[in-house]
Amino acid sequence: MPSKIYLDTSILCALADPPARSAYARTCQSLTRRWFRALPHTRNLCTSEIALQAIIAGPSELASQRLRKAESLLVLPDNKIFLEKAELFLAGGGLMSQAMRLGAEIACASHFDNHLFVTWNWQHLAAQRLAHLHVMLEQAGLDQLDFATPLQLLEEDYETLQIAR
Repeated sequence: MPSKIYLDTSILCALADPPARSAYARTCQSLTRRWFRALPHTRNLCTSEIALQAIIAGPSELASQRLRKAESLLVLPDNKIFLEKAELFLAGGGLMSQAMRLGAEIACASHFDNHLFVTWNWQHLAAQRLAHLHVMLEQAGLDQLDFATPLQLLEEDYETLQIAR
């Protein structure tokens, strides 16, 4: 059975936005699109109302394209408990203080039994914080998630990443 994969806001933006100005952002866009095209199926992909709300609150000229990319995905419902869990992640050192929405997306993805959280938001989800975040997920009574970028998933398939963990 294929793993359930959560695509956060940064992935939806990379899939839909016009070419970015910075070389780094353009590279992220290119890698994300290449990974997305390489997927053997997309029925196990999802995002959340939390991500869609962030898109709607963002630049209006980009919102429609971003929302269009999300149309083929399963959209998980929002729940106020996800913000409460995000506060726990921030207080416990699992996320940086300005990452409340990212924390809510992580709580939502874990709550709905996703196995993989795909993101480019590594400035808030630094490698040194992952151990704390995994402890916070456990303390919150949520399932563990693996975190990856599209680049990691292009280099190795998800099953290989799980074995290496």
